Amino acid sequence: MIEGDYVDAVIGLGKNLFYNSSMESCLLVCRMNKPKERKGKIIFINAVNEVRIERSSAWLEPQHIKKISDAYWKFKDVDGFAKVVSNKDVIAESNGNLSIQLYVKQTNSSQEHALQDLLLLVRSKQKEFNENLDTLFTQLKDLGISDSDFEKVKFEKIALNISERVEPKQTELEIYVGLEHLDCDDLVIRRRGKPADVIGTKLKIYKGDIIFCKRRAYLRKVAVADFDGIVSAHSMVLRAKEQNIEKDFLPYFLQSDEFMNRAVQISEGSLSPTIKWKALTQQEFVLPKKEKQAKLIDVFKQFDETKELVHKQKETLKSLKQNLLLLNIY
Repeated sequence: MIEGDYVDAVIGLGKNLFYNSSMESCLLVCRMNKPKERKGKIIFINAVNEVRIERSSAWLEPQHIKKISDAYWKFKDVDGFAKVVSNKDVIAESNGNLSIQLYVKQTNSSQEHALQDLLLLVRSKQKEFNENLDTLFTQLKDLGISDSDFEKVKFEKIALNISERVEPKQTELEIYVGLEHLDCDDLVIRRRGKPADVIGTKLKIYKGDIIFCKRRAYLRKVAVADFDGIVSAHSMVLRAKEQNIEKDFLPYFLQSDEFMNRAVQISEGSLSPTIKWKALTQQEFVLPKKEKQAKLIDVFKQFDETKELVHKQKETLKSLKQNLLLLNIY
């Protein structure tokens, strides 16, 4: 392929960009008829750091895509990021090896610049985190909820079980979420698959509906869908009965110890304990009255924002550590 001048670019990408693979990935761009200025040459682009990582998920943001695209189309050397090499040199000096690290060397200056950017990000996130805490403490002081603001209700009065069946091979929906895509005690769905990846009847879910893991409830998996798609049949798709409960309050209640402990208690089976909807409907819980739930929702959302900031700060510090290690290695 190199001798035939078919290889146009080798682009290294970061980890976790593809479903079920945590490895760094690589794009090999081939062209049968290269423009005159690109003939006999290959551009190597090291874009492994051009990625946003959230827990075990990762994606390219617009600025990452632009940087990679600009380097590819300009077809020029970029210190520590891109290198144009002749086919002859690739064959003669590297025996046809297309490993990006052989051609694109990270410089101390580029690493130091990355470190400065990360340090600035840490400072800004810390400031944002402190501001969030101040807001949270103010909201907690202003709640003003007493014992008389609570009432006992059966679960069937506050939630609907949506049981719309879907065959993965026959749907035009593009997103599938299984229990493996959910994280415990996290309402955000950070990973997803495709209907083509699975077999067997699934459940349809609409944007705003809640996924609750009815199998092995002790895993505490509850999340809110921000899409239309299909989900595992080992989950329940729940929707708030808005005449009795605030829509945004229900997912927070499902995260509570009171609900989760009861869910574990009524689960049936030893190997894969599972909750039956009929049993769940008859469970009684003490909840704040609907008119008081709005105040609590604001506080819970503030908690979530603060929690997310802590997570982002953790990821930034992890990147800072890796950059410091690279600086010492090179």
